[in-house]
Amino acid sequence: MGNMIISGFKHKKASKQQKDQKKPSSINELSKPSCDKPIFMSIFRNTTGYKDDPNEEIDRLHSQHYLYRHAWKGNFSAPIHERLIEGIYVLDVGCGPGTWLLDMASSYPTSKFMGIDLFPQFPSEVKPKNCEFLTADLLEGLPFEWNEQVIKELTRLTKPGGFVELMDVHMPARDLPPKAKKISDMIIAEMERDNLWWDVTSHFEFLLSSQLNLSGVTSQKKKHVIVVKEDDQEGGLFLEYFVGILKIVYPQISKKTNISPEVFYNEFMPRVIEEFSAKEHSPYILTERVFAQKIA
Repeated sequence: MGNMIISGFKHKKASKQQKDQKKPSSINELSKPSCDKPIFMSIFRNTTGYKDDPNEEIDRLHSQHYLYRHAWKGNFSAPIHERLIEGIYVLDVGCGPGTWLLDMASSYPTSKFMGIDLFPQFPSEVKPKNCEFLTADLLEGLPFEWNEQVIKELTRLTKPGGFVELMDVHMPARDLPPKAKKISDMIIAEMERDNLWWDVTSHFEFLLSSQLNLSGVTSQKKKHVIVVKEDDQEGGLFLEYFVGILKIVYPQISKKTNISPEVFYNEFMPRVIEEFSAKEHSPYILTERVFAQKIA
């Protein structure tokens, strides 16, 4: 579910010595002087945290990217369009299958893009020349929880003048009809049991504002209505997106329900979708982008 964008100054053509340097595999290596620092860092949690069917999850993430790009009318909110045209270094933390990076690399061929994720879901061969992927735990070796210090550490990696941008979904979805809310509540409870910070998005603005070397913290929110209407294509796509998440996560909570998988997929889910046609509720998904510029 989320992009951290680190953006910075125009990168120089790599020398032979630079090309021979080892690629970064952790924050510690990215911190070395010999490592090029990014100017635009994007963070987006590109996963549900559950991977019962990796292929289905990847397909969902591809669709999610284009849905959010359409809803937001762009891939980012920080004012870096001109610098991307000139050529900068962009790092996407938690890049998932790399859909955002591949899209950006094609749109800005003079910039250099790198995606890092713990799970190798991204393409290894068919990709633009200005796009690379690294399978690594970026936070490896850090003696603290990411929800306490990760923004500080990743901001440190950003070049002065660069931008950090966070994007994610506010969980849970709002004003859900009864059956959808029942499943949503179970998912939240399961995430809490797994110690997953499910409401991290509501803290984005505070996390960036608390960094003394970041300025101009800007928050933007968008409300995405979930509807079943022939004349509302976007609302229908968000319904499909929401139902897709429920289906992917359900295997993780199935033991805590009295609903068998067959009944859930063939009977319960159709009724969930039907509920979205009722007028008693106005369900919607809230997403947020927060960005700031590094000043020192």
